[in-house]
Amino acid sequence: MRDLLEALEQHPFGRSGQVAHLVVSPRPGDHRLVEALELLPGVGPVGEYAAKQVWKGQRVPGREVSAVNAEFLELVGIAPEVPGDNLIVQGIRLSDLSPGTLLRVGTVRLRRSRTPHRPCALFRSRAGDVAFELAALGWRGALFEVLHRGVVRVGDPVEVESG
Repeated sequence: MRDLLEALEQHPFGRSGQVAHLVVSPRPGDHRLVEALELLPGVGPVGEYAAKQVWKGQRVPGREVSAVNAEFLELVGIAPEVPGDNLIVQGIRLSDLSPGTLLRVGTVRLRRSRTPHRPCALFRSRAGDVAFELAALGWRGALFEVLHRGVVRVGDPVEVESG
């Protein structure tokens, strides 16, 4: 695991990147790769079962969009749809972004949530012990709030705007 952590720490992350993959989960445990996601403020991805909780008044504040680094998934050998994160970003270390940081994904603006994106037992069962341990060391990714409605697509540029 030490070698994997060292490889991640030495990777040349920057303030720009791209959308490597997008995932929607219409039902718990059903993760599907898609080419585009429509994002709604206060809700998250259209078609996401977690977004339906908003309509039931069961929204988890700050958890509209979950994101993880493509580099992390590739290094530990996890397919992009396995963890269930909506946004898989390449080029920017998401966990380094401070709460409140603005991120432009294509034409959509997201704000880094104050809610931490911690690995849980479900993540461990999906991704394995090594991925769980690395995630616990800060490689789980980040959670975001959607600032305005829009569509993001695989290949869209991702830019850190502030923070």
